[in-house]
Amino acid sequence: MDKEGIKTSIFISYARIDAPRIDSLVKELAGDDVSVFWDMNSIQAGESFQESITEAIENSSAMICFISLAYTRSVWCKSEVEYALTHKIPVIPVLLDNSKVEAPLSYFNSLDLKDINSEKDIKIAGSRLKQSIFALVEKNIQDCSEASKNGDM
Repeated sequence: MDKEGIKTSIFISYARIDAPRIDSLVKELAGDDVSVFWDMNSIQAGESFQESITEAIENSSAMICFISLAYTRSVWCKSEVEYALTHKIPVIPVLLDNSKVEAPLSYFNSLDLKDINSEKDIKIAGSRLKQSIFALVEKNIQDCSEASKNGDM
C-alpha cells in the first residue's frame, strides 16, 4: 500500500490471445496491497465494455502493458495506452516476445519477461513488477504534490 494506506490499483492491458500466458502473473500481482483490473475477471456480463475500460484506466494507479506481436497489432491496446498517458497514468511495458516496441511505449523502460517458464520465475517477475509499480506510483504522487504546490494543477 502507498503511504496513505490506499490499495494500489493496476490496469492490465494485453492482447486476448496472450491471456493464458499472463494469467499466473496477473494472479501473482493481486493481493492485499494491489487490486488488479483485468477485463476477463472485472467486467460483468451486460456491462458496457468501453465504459468499464475507460473508468478502470482513469481509476488506476498504473497500467501494465503485456507486449507481444498481437498486442502491437491491436488498435484497442494502442487506444488503452494513449488513454492512460492522456490521463497521466504511469505505464510499465512488459515484453512477452521479441516484438518491436513502438512509440509511445518505446519511451519507457520495459521489463523483459520473455523467458518466464516456471512457478519460481512467475513469483520473481511478480515481485519485480510490484517493485516497479510502487516506485512509479510513489513518483507520480510526489510529482502531483510538487505540481500542486507550484500551482501547476
